[in-house]
Amino acid sequence: MSDYARNKRGVLYLLFAMAVFVINDTAVKMAAASMPPGQMMFVRSLFAVPMVFALIVASGETKKLHFLLDRLVLFRALFEMIVAIMFISALAHLPLADITAILQSTPILITLIVAMFGIERIDARGWLAVIIGFVGVILVSKPTGGGDWTYALVAFGSAIFVSIRDLLTRRLPAQVPSMVVTQGTTLSVVVGGLLLAPFETWVMPSASSFGLLVVAAFFVTLGNVYVIKAYRTANVAILSPFRYAVIFFAVVLGFIAFGEIPDWLTVSGSVLIIAAGLYTILHERRRIRALNAPATEP
Repeated sequence: MSDYARNKRGVLYLLFAMAVFVINDTAVKMAAASMPPGQMMFVRSLFAVPMVFALIVASGETKKLHFLLDRLVLFRALFEMIVAIMFISALAHLPLADITAILQSTPILITLIVAMFGIERIDARGWLAVIIGFVGVILVSKPTGGGDWTYALVAFGSAIFVSIRDLLTRRLPAQVPSMVVTQGTTLSVVVGGLLLAPFETWVMPSASSFGLLVVAAFFVTLGNVYVIKAYRTANVAILSPFRYAVIFFAVVLGFIAFGEIPDWLTVSGSVLIIAAGLYTILHERRRIRALNAPATEP
């Protein structure tokens, strides 16, 4: 298969993954009308755990389940648990397009984190992209408008922890299978739900809520599978910009499921976040090419 064909297939896998992730978010948001966040996390993950385990068995990687106890895998799972708690708590109170746009500030946050800890240096254009991205987040959050900006802050906190999680993911040993990492994530969300239980009033799920969480478990597992397939098929630099398609899917499903129509602040903020994120991705691609370029003699 040619590079073009592989990249094309990888992009299609990623777009499919973004779409099904939004279906998961939509189902969880619907269930949030009758269940607290911790219970939703717990119930959804109880279905997701055996689904992921079945995929591990199908891929013949059961002998590598001991990597669940790898230090970096455990740390990543911890941050994933925090992400799930914050994201699901905010999801019940924010329009789907708003919270999805805020989560797309992750590339900008990664740039900021690596600069703050001296891992990499940022030039003036990089800092400008960070500032523009944050302006976009502020617009989507609507701190002086009609939006529930306190939950927007919770969503932004979730994006911060997603950035830390992704930085840890880059450091995972190559021999750790992706589906084992996914299982670690799923188990951590079960634990997160149980940790919230003493602070919530759990209820007997209705048949519809139960069904929604089964659907969510299926689609979040399917999304993880196709993200892995995408990044194992196509070039990462080609794929990265297409992650922003998730905002389009969130707008469409937000309108269909909840009648949500993004206002001009959400649209303007989303455009700024996407622009800053794309610049950050392209700048990183150029930096890596420069580092890998052979030195020329004077």
